[in-house]
Amino acid sequence: MAADEQTPSPTPTNPVPTTMATSATSDTTAGNTNASNSNNTLSQAKYADLTFNSPLSAPHADALIAHLALSPSPSAGTTTPTSVVDLGCGWGELLLRAAESVAAASSTSSSSSHSGEAPGAAVTFTGVDTDAALLDRGRLLAAQRLGSNSGGDSSNASASPSVTFVDAPASSWTQPAHRAICIGSSHALGGTRPALQHLTRIVGPYSSSLSSSVTSAPPSSSSPSPSTSSYARVLFGEMFWQVSPPPEATRALFGDDEVPGSLADLVASCRDEGWTVLHVSVADQAEWDDFESRHRSGQRRWLLEHPGSEGADELRRQLDQREHDYLAHYRGILGFAFLILAR
Repeated sequence: MAADEQTPSPTPTNPVPTTMATSATSDTTAGNTNASNSNNTLSQAKYADLTFNSPLSAPHADALIAHLALSPSPSAGTTTPTSVVDLGCGWGELLLRAAESVAAASSTSSSSSHSGEAPGAAVTFTGVDTDAALLDRGRLLAAQRLGSNSGGDSSNASASPSVTFVDAPASSWTQPAHRAICIGSSHALGGTRPALQHLTRIVGPYSSSLSSSVTSAPPSSSSPSPSTSSYARVLFGEMFWQVSPPPEATRALFGDDEVPGSLADLVASCRDEGWTVLHVSVADQAEWDDFESRHRSGQRRWLLEHPGSEGADELRRQLDQREHDYLAHYRGILGFAFLILAR
């Protein structure tokens, strides 16, 4: 999930800046270094309390991962998809949890299997974003939670999943994949419909003919064939108006193109772009309240610890304004949907 540059949280048009404004001085090198360190610390504080950069709880995330069907289905004669990409991943928490779920399933399958079959190909997980600091956070988390397979060494022959984080715009990513995740990143792809169109070029249409003909070895992760893959699914997260039309004061906080309309309008857009909607869920009020609070709490703690820092008053004002906008104008009005799409 994503940073404001590429995958902003559902926020007003004027987001809280990643770093507070500082005056350029040339008095001493130490002074400049201290200012830089202060800004870096504040940048880290912005997302410090967030697990996901969207209104999403851990149980909800686990359910979405299950709907992506990353584990094989023996009854359907299918095998595990071998490539998953998250466009606008931020620090990639959902991607990492998906990788962990595959690792756990692989471990269980390996320990209980007595068939003597060779292990399936490794599942590769790729996160794409343009925020270097958040990508570094993702790489660190991957190393801590997945060990040596993090870093995305495609030559690794192990069946354990590997995770790679790539510094690149979401719009530049065209490599095919069996699964894609795009949560809150549609603006980086030109809007809701352009994002849905872009995803069709990455994840190809469903092919029922493969359901009964796949072998025990999935397609090579280095050259997936989404156009003939029976595993073509996308997890798409997007804002919508729970109250449609919204009050004028609420609409004024957002650009006209930021929110595609009602939930029904969003689902219709998916269908119009050739997607079959397999599952729909929305963030509940508890998820929204927790997300909005956590988005501010890291920086507010920083302000308590650095009350006299340059720019502190302005940052405090912006945080207070966002809180007011949420509570007064878009709480219970702006929604966030998670759609499982297939082709």
